Amino acid sequence: MKLNSKIMEPAVLFLFFTLFLYLALGSQWDNRIKHDFPYGYGASDAFFHQSVAEYMKAQGIVKYTPPYEVGNHDFVYDAHPPMLFVLSSQISIFSGIEVYDSILLLSALLWIFSGILVYILIKRFNKMIALLSVPVMIFTLTGNFKIPLYWGYWLFIAGVFFLIAAFWAFSRLDLHNSWILLGLFMGALGISHIPEVFFVALFIAIYFAIDCFSKKKFDIPVFRKILFAAILALLISAFSLNIFFATFAETEGFRNKFDTELGNGSVYLKDIGLIGLAFAAGLIVFLVLKKKDFAGWFAIFMFFVSYLTLIGFGKRAATHRWFWYFYLAFFFGLLAYQIIKLVYKNVSYEGVAIISIVLLIIFSYPLFSQGSGSGIMNAYDWQGLSWIADNVPKDARVFYFYSDALGQSAALYNSKHLAFNLVRNDLFEAIQNKEIRRTYQFGLADSYAAYLCDATPFNYRYFRNNPEIKGQLEECTAKNHTRIETVEYSLDICDADYIYFDKQASQPVLAQYNLIVRQILLQNNYTEQVYENELVSIIKNNDLGEDCLGKNTSIIKLE
Repeated sequence: MKLNSKIMEPAVLFLFFTLFLYLALGSQWDNRIKHDFPYGYGASDAFFHQSVAEYMKAQGIVKYTPPYEVGNHDFVYDAHPPMLFVLSSQISIFSGIEVYDSILLLSALLWIFSGILVYILIKRFNKMIALLSVPVMIFTLTGNFKIPLYWGYWLFIAGVFFLIAAFWAFSRLDLHNSWILLGLFMGALGISHIPEVFFVALFIAIYFAIDCFSKKKFDIPVFRKILFAAILALLISAFSLNIFFATFAETEGFRNKFDTELGNGSVYLKDIGLIGLAFAAGLIVFLVLKKKDFAGWFAIFMFFVSYLTLIGFGKRAATHRWFWYFYLAFFFGLLAYQIIKLVYKNVSYEGVAIISIVLLIIFSYPLFSQGSGSGIMNAYDWQGLSWIADNVPKDARVFYFYSDALGQSAALYNSKHLAFNLVRNDLFEAIQNKEIRRTYQFGLADSYAAYLCDATPFNYRYFRNNPEIKGQLEECTAKNHTRIETVEYSLDICDADYIYFDKQASQPVLAQYNLIVRQILLQNNYTEQVYENELVSIIKNNDLGEDCLGKNTSIIKLE
């Protein structure tokens, strides 16, 4: 039976899309698209982005960040580009699913479509090599390579998607009015993840310079297209770039970090194993070919970008290593194609497609045994945070004792109130010393180093106090981003409006300590339990500053 060549490409891409989506999200999500709480969240950044998108959906505006994430100040500009927040909010509105589901779903789809864009980039060079490049992309779902989805690097994922789209558009500058596509994608990149704008601009500058040098003439038509695209991109992203230069550029500047900054989430060459040898062999093949396609230069450049850690780019470069299996897929496909041609003189498109499908299934099969889970959040803590969001006065301050789920401070943003999280080491010391204290070390859950605001319609300034002094409305007058910390790390629990406890923990001793503190607080006449479920207990203090331990002492020694 002769296969229809027209269905082979869609068949490969459909299989890739289906397998990738199921392995990335389906199994992690328990095969459900709607959940009762943030499902599959593995780190703080995930909750941070979700909470901002939730706030923007509720407010109907994409300009300001939630006040409870910036010291309770209203009208602080959100420092991050808005693309992902806007799209996930719209998906939530039109589909009826919660933002915490829509933003993760959107990020997973952008992740997959990034791989498909790489395929499209390679396809222009050779359709068969493009098909053979697809299977290796599935390894993105192995080891630390899958971190950007589960740890919440969703703005970066969106940035990579538009970065690849911009590279494709640049490769098609031969098309009529192609500068419009390049400008649109570069503008979208500027409102998705700004560091990638620099990398694309760097590549375009280098590529254009080398091309002019090789031709020994300045290519005015191409330069004109690049210039028009840059103007269009600037018009689209001007607002986000302006906010970026007044916030992150001020607080971070050039990162000057020579490590990955990703800790145990880092990726190194050893992590790609034998596939790395295939990439290296494919690179050698590419270098000896007379015709060197754009897709190869794209792969080399992005690998180069991932090692700009060597000159201080830190995680802005290192995060691109998570996409090595996408960026370098061209070299795998090129090597596989050369090997097939050595074995079969007459290579058919249908045969290559079948090989691609077989490899995709083989590479994917071991990934089905990967574990899944709900992530670090649970239904009971989510209910507790939701209760605080709906029932506690806006200016109230909530102190959080130990919780397995709430160790990541950004999860506390979902309480929609100022949140102070008990420092783990201080808690462990108190347990070791068998002490119940009035004063513990707490950390304020906040998200930005610069609280940018409008001083006048034409002038930015900053809020100085972090957090806002209770009962005092601060004006937007500071000329630089330097903040004044208005609370000490050592906080008296008797000054808390509300205190949050988990009654169970992965380490029983931590839950036991919580219960002891809770019991002591409930023995006096001015604290009361105002919320409880199977896991969570929330105590309200009706008389701030009084002796909430009840023994006129700052420390109670346990027997």
